[in-house]
Amino acid sequence: MEEALRLSNRLFQCRLKYYKEGILLSKHVDEITSRHLSMRPFHLNVIEAACRGRFKETGHSLVLANLLKHPIIKYSFIEIFLNIQHEYMVVTAEKDKVDVALKGKDIFINIV
Repeated sequence: MEEALRLSNRLFQCRLKYYKEGILLSKHVDEITSRHLSMRPFHLNVIEAACRGRFKETGHSLVLANLLKHPIIKYSFIEIFLNIQHEYMVVTAEKDKVDVALKGKDIFINIV
């Protein structure tokens, strides 16, 4: 009986050790995430931008249009996702439309 109790205690101690390590790891991940979030140059409340209090099917277009109003995000989006080198483009999104338009001097892109 005593041997069974010792074995049970060892198993408990091993589990406790791993739980403690898991908690330490989760705290470390939280610190990294918090540090990363604090370094972001731009903040957007997606729910507010998309819904304005009411959910609509066209919400993703409003979110994208709001994101693209930030010059760094707009430039990155145009360069990385569209693979286009263009310096000046105006972003528009109509309230009840699904698409977002990017308009430049010699170019027009419609994103649906």
